[in-house]
Amino acid sequence: MAQTKKWYTTEQGFTLIELLVSISILSIVAVVFFSFFTQASLSNQKADTQVAAVNVAERVLNDIKSSGPALGCDESQLGYENDGKGFYIVNGKEKYYVSVTCDDTYDVNGLMLVETVLYDDEDRELVTMYDYFIDWEEE
Repeated sequence: MAQTKKWYTTEQGFTLIELLVSISILSIVAVVFFSFFTQASLSNQKADTQVAAVNVAERVLNDIKSSGPALGCDESQLGYENDGKGFYIVNGKEKYYVSVTCDDTYDVNGLMLVETVLYDDEDRELVTMYDYFIDWEEE
């Protein structure tokens, strides 16, 4: 019996097909992996905007609270600038448009509901905050 030489045991390296398949699999894994970073970055940016808007809304509520009954909820009396589009506050590089609504009816405890809404330049609502103030007329 003649000895047959096994061709696959003497060959070294990978075939072209094996290399193409492995590169394709590696590419797919890399795309999925890097898409997580992109999504995390977008989510982080949105959270930063939301936190900044909440801080500005709290500032507006504090301005209303410190203004007392003389000014009430009139944005024009709170010292905010108006560019024709509305009253706004600048925080860093961002401009936040302010809308304040006071419920003129007081509840049984003498509290007045105040709603503060912030918008961006494109009129997208960023945050809505509510607070109760003591009836100024009873003070």
